[in-house]
Amino acid sequence: MVEDMPTLFRILYCCGLRPGEVLHLEVGDVDLKKGVLLVRASKNDNER
Repeated sequence: MVEDMPTLFRILYCCGLRPGEVLHLEVGDVDLKKGVLLVRASKNDNER
């Protein structure tokens, strides 16, 4: 099921991110080797 979703919806669903958090992601916020996604623009302005 998840494989059929566009990338944006996969990130929202699998990572538990809010739409605004996903829209503010930048290339440097993603580290595929470490499996880390840095959310800089969270609801309370805290990085997570």
